[in-house]
Amino acid sequence: MTLLIQERVGGNPHNVVSPDINTEDFSAAVDFLSNYTNVDSNKIGILGICGFGGFALNATAMDTRTKAVVTSTMYDMSRVNANGYFHSMDAKVRYKLKESLNNQRTKDLKMALSLNPIGYPKSSQAMNHNL
Repeated sequence: MTLLIQERVGGNPHNVVSPDINTEDFSAAVDFLSNYTNVDSNKIGILGICGFGGFALNATAMDTRTKAVVTSTMYDMSRVNANGYFHSMDAKVRYKLKESLNNQRTKDLKMALSLNPIGYPKSSQAMNHNL
């Protein structure tokens, strides 16, 4: 089974790489394979290539159904995102980075609402109405 590198809705790429989503994708694949009649659910392994090697390690660490993991990667993308290359970010720098990324998410949603892509609310009023 091959996982998509980017989440898709209606065939359109979301351009999002998320450790949470991508780690969950591996577990969702294990869910599917575990219920496939021609698969021995006691022999499921994960292969993570490039940046997804770290996500494969994360998924294997939390999903006891995965019996083997192989990665081909230069580094653990999740760890580098969390700590910087060679652990170059201290707690203050990481907090500033998270603050910046979170603010960008707010801006991105405002932009998405104005573009009206598939899967997003039609307006901020529609979002508030559903809360």
